[in-house]
Amino acid sequence: MKLVFFSGDKQEVERVGQELMAAGIPCEVRDGVDSEHASHPLSGAELWVLKDSDSSRAFFLCVQAGVGFGKPKPKAVERRLWNETLPV
Repeated sequence: MKLVFFSGDKQEVERVGQELMAAGIPCEVRDGVDSEHASHPLSGAELWVLKDSDSSRAFFLCVQAGVGFGKPKPKAVERRLWNETLPV
């Protein structure tokens, strides 16, 4: 079992889980933090792939969906630091 995606938006995690299930990848959505710590900044939901052998396909589908580690980088924002322009 491997964690492939997590988000503070449980509905987004559930949507991605449905996409993986539709692709034949068994997975489950879990609450990221127990209710005692619900205000924790990392609270949300986690998407777990049940079979390790499906994890590569699951990550690929996440990249295609633009979520998790596959989320596109935000447009470059310039930041001034020591009079240099650096991409963020």
